[in-house]
Amino acid sequence: MQTVVFDTGAARHVSDAFSNGYVKGVPHPDRIMSEHDLVYVTEGEWEIILNGVAHTIEKDDVIILPAGVRHSGNLPCQDGTKTMYTHVGGVKGDVFFDGDEPEVKDAQLALSALIHCRDYPQVKESFEMMVNTFSADIPCKDVRMDALFNLLLANLYDADIKRSNTEKNEFVEGVLRVIHDSPHLFYTNEELAEMFFVCPKTLVNRFRKQTGSSPYQYQMKYKLHSIASLLLKQPNVKLHELAINFGFYDEFHLSRAFKGVYGMAPSDYKKVHTEKQIFLPI
Repeated sequence: MQTVVFDTGAARHVSDAFSNGYVKGVPHPDRIMSEHDLVYVTEGEWEIILNGVAHTIEKDDVIILPAGVRHSGNLPCQDGTKTMYTHVGGVKGDVFFDGDEPEVKDAQLALSALIHCRDYPQVKESFEMMVNTFSADIPCKDVRMDALFNLLLANLYDADIKRSNTEKNEFVEGVLRVIHDSPHLFYTNEELAEMFFVCPKTLVNRFRKQTGSSPYQYQMKYKLHSIASLLLKQPNVKLHELAINFGFYDEFHLSRAFKGVYGMAPSDYKKVHTEKQIFLPI
């Protein structure tokens, strides 16, 4: 995922804030700017390529084109496309990430390069206020523009975090479905990451944030909980059958793992709990 980290503690200058309309579609210019370019699409659609990654920008989307990073376009925007944009100076603490999720420090704000803002009209209002203020002949305009840009960043963050949390929840639910649908397999982080087109570090961070466990820890607990339940519901089941069906090397590997979680061997667990019929939680 492409992410732009802004240093919110540094002073910066807003050099432009205007609206554009394209009666006839044109491709986005191929360039590397010395400033950040934030674009809001109010009508139409545009493909913009950021550092080699193509993004389709639709109505009420915002794309952040960071300073020092190449952006371009191969396809013209739709006829009648309208945008609002602002150019703002970059500072030393601003960073562009292309891949892993960034570690955000104090006084930094991380935003996705592409943010869907249809359900967050405050972002559009912020762009409109910046465009109107920049065109006005009023005192303290620079101070006002700096304040409006910081408000824009805050509103973009609110829109982005809402979308990001939804996507992350859906992502983890997808990983859980894969694990639950294949209890006979033990997936590595690399295998799961490849399935969901992320790096292993991103996979583990997102999964741990929602479940409290790494993918491996979750798989182990889920399998052993299922085995503990089956030992009581199907007392005649063989340990080697459970090992095969739940992805363990053999019954000895299963017994060691089971004892590590439940404090006793599977056979002892069955004896102790058969009469009580108590299933220990994960």
